[in-house]
Amino acid sequence: MRIYIFLLLFLTVVSCAHVDKRVPDSYNDEINIIAQNQWKNLKQARKNEVYKVRNNLIKFMLDSCYKTDAQKIEGFKKAQAYLIDSTEKLAFNIKKDKLNNSDIYKLILDPPRWTLKDEVDWMNDEIKATNPSALEVDSSSYLSHVSGIDLSSLPDVEGNEVFSSSDLKELMSALNSNNASDEVPLLVVNKFETKVTTYFDKIRNLGSELAATGQVNFGNEEAEKFFVKFLDYYYSNVDISVIKNILNDVIDIGREPTQMELVQVMFKNSGPGLGKTLQQMGKDPNMGDSLAEVISVLEDDGKAVPQYLVERTVKSDKGGFKISGISEKPLGTGTMAQVNKAVLERNSKKETIALRFLKPGIDKRVEEDLKILKDFIEKMGNEGELSEDFLPSARKLVESISTFLKSELDIVDAIKKQDYARKVYEQKVKVTVDSKNFDIDIKVPKVYYPANGKKSKLHLQEFIEFGSKYSSIDDKFTKTAVARAIMKTWFDEALIKSGFVHSDLHQGNFTVRKITPESAEVVLFDFGMSETLTKETRQSFILIGAGVEFKKPALIVDGILMMDNKEVPKAKRKELLEKVTAEIGNIEQTEEWIIWALKEGHLKNDQLGTLARGGVLVSQLGKIVGEETMHEDIVEDLLAKNALKAFGKKSDFPLTKGQVFRIGTSSCARSIKSFFTFGKSK
Repeated sequence: MRIYIFLLLFLTVVSCAHVDKRVPDSYNDEINIIAQNQWKNLKQARKNEVYKVRNNLIKFMLDSCYKTDAQKIEGFKKAQAYLIDSTEKLAFNIKKDKLNNSDIYKLILDPPRWTLKDEVDWMNDEIKATNPSALEVDSSSYLSHVSGIDLSSLPDVEGNEVFSSSDLKELMSALNSNNASDEVPLLVVNKFETKVTTYFDKIRNLGSELAATGQVNFGNEEAEKFFVKFLDYYYSNVDISVIKNILNDVIDIGREPTQMELVQVMFKNSGPGLGKTLQQMGKDPNMGDSLAEVISVLEDDGKAVPQYLVERTVKSDKGGFKISGISEKPLGTGTMAQVNKAVLERNSKKETIALRFLKPGIDKRVEEDLKILKDFIEKMGNEGELSEDFLPSARKLVESISTFLKSELDIVDAIKKQDYARKVYEQKVKVTVDSKNFDIDIKVPKVYYPANGKKSKLHLQEFIEFGSKYSSIDDKFTKTAVARAIMKTWFDEALIKSGFVHSDLHQGNFTVRKITPESAEVVLFDFGMSETLTKETRQSFILIGAGVEFKKPALIVDGILMMDNKEVPKAKRKELLEKVTAEIGNIEQTEEWIIWALKEGHLKNDQLGTLARGGVLVSQLGKIVGEETMHEDIVEDLLAKNALKAFGKKSDFPLTKGQVFRIGTSSCARSIKSFFTFGKSK
């Protein structure tokens, strides 16, 4: 399908359909230069400008689709104004080229890339500011001035397989036969709308398209079904503006995209609900490499917010911060937020900072996405599309995504989380790799609070020069030491000390700096998906893990029932014990027992899931350096060293001394080894 080619040719029709008396002769001169097959004589810079004008006209027309008749007519008139403004400048530049004059306009409007609506609004604002006369076209008279050029002779990027020359002639005939000015814009926009609908349908069936080409092969039938149906449902229910934004970015590619290019464009224009759901699925090692490859496009930088919108966001903030020098290129762009380098003035001093802010309109996108997610799960459940085994975990996944997204919208909470993370995570960690000692300095950027009484939607933090990505570190000893230090810090806090969990600590959320043969500095970022677990949650997890390790159903039962937060009748415990005993030979991993408990309805919150998913994710660092059991060794060592704390008067160890005795009797160290079996086959 070459919809892009159609779009270019179609807007050429529009460009020829509304030449007004008051348009300067230079406009018709430019049209004739191209129409008379003199394209080859144009400089490449002018050719690029012609394509830019065409593409931007497409944006005006695309923006006009699926609106009221009055809005379609208004959109058409805005396209007219843009065309007149641009061709005046283009014709001027062509004439200057002929005279070998370097005094070029260089003013062909090229909107900063963002949403389609924002790009069109930006071009309209620029025309109003620089060439208001272009807005004075009398739409009632342009039909009598249609150029008689042969549109089929116009040059294009590739051959046309969608909109033929006969289509163009038919449309031109229709344009010339109409007398009522309002009918012509409607005819043009409606014809355009009909053509792009085919491409919209392709977008709405992304899941099925991927499945048909063999891209969805996870080795998990239920997960494959969920993935395909979820994508189809999502893109069939998002607001039409999202589909327009996707096609808008396809236009900017300048050719028909490959399937994976289209997937990338779609994901980057989609809401955070879709992104977070697919990311969480992709991080599950049971999903296989196929899903990881498809989801990997989400790990790249997201679609960047243009600087003029960044400055508008900062200027409108009520926090009272004095911010200047905002960088044009962002330091990083995620699903919901962006970070730019900037300068903060405080107490008569200027300091370089990292300016983090939510993307414009993201709160509405979160609300829309969460509704789609919840409606999808209920639809699948009501229609029996998902198995009874898979449905509970799918529901819990959506609930956890909802919690995290709402949390990330709360900038005040995000600042507090990072401040707390700095208190618990910042430390020097000593690790040994093959008898070689390393000092790894774990750091978290400090945050800046607004003045008392001020409320800000800006997340200002210490600027730290980015070091190396974990994947780019060549020295295996250093790489292994970094993995061990991060895991030791993560599990120590999650299980033994504060209960704080950074549940999204993948390679993209930390950087490694100041690397020497014996040391390195690791800086952790992005604490939106973090949580402080209760002591009961940690007890539950350890008891379930111990029951799995030592094949003791009673420990698994106690771990599950601990999350009920109320006295459990003996009969209920007995019934659950019988079920667990029956399954003890079939379920071999701690996280699988958590999913089983979800299905049975025993877990009322997703803290256990948060801990399990976060642990699975951070444990991948060891697997990257070829140490499959690194996380198990670290957890065993931490629990063994801290078990005696259970016998102290003011113990922060999650287990009571009674629970320690129940787990094992030979020794505390022996009794609490091998709790965690993330992804390990017994």
